[in-house]
Amino acid sequence: MLNQILYCMIDNTHELRIHFFDADGGDAIWIRYYGDDDIWHNILIDGGFIGSYSSTFQPVLRAISDVDEVVDLWVITHIDLDHIGAVLSFIRDKTIEDKEKLVKSYWFNHALFKLPGMKGKIGYKQGIDLRTYLETINKLTIE
Repeated sequence: MLNQILYCMIDNTHELRIHFFDADGGDAIWIRYYGDDDIWHNILIDGGFIGSYSSTFQPVLRAISDVDEVVDLWVITHIDLDHIGAVLSFIRDKTIEDKEKLVKSYWFNHALFKLPGMKGKIGYKQGIDLRTYLETINKLTIE
């Protein structure tokens, strides 16, 4: 199924495509559209659990890079592990060299404080790791 999706990307048969991925029970969406500026744009929303990165988002990110496109925006809605896992895998992936060029901007709904009593489902520590990475590369958007 993923190969069919990536093939449609290369043949540019649609001006708008929205893909909802099975991200190991988590949430993961890829939106690709042809803009008024005559450029293909990519938006990712969340990423699912850590394990969904290698099966879903790593191939998508490689395909985007292979056709000289970028991810214009990666929206991370909140710090639950079924939303940020693949994003964390992306920032740890040493096989993708220029992450800052590949992903232009992030919107991350992050916590600035510790959430008490939340064990197992909310990735507080992982959320801090992601926030720190985005701060380090000056791509943490605070609205």
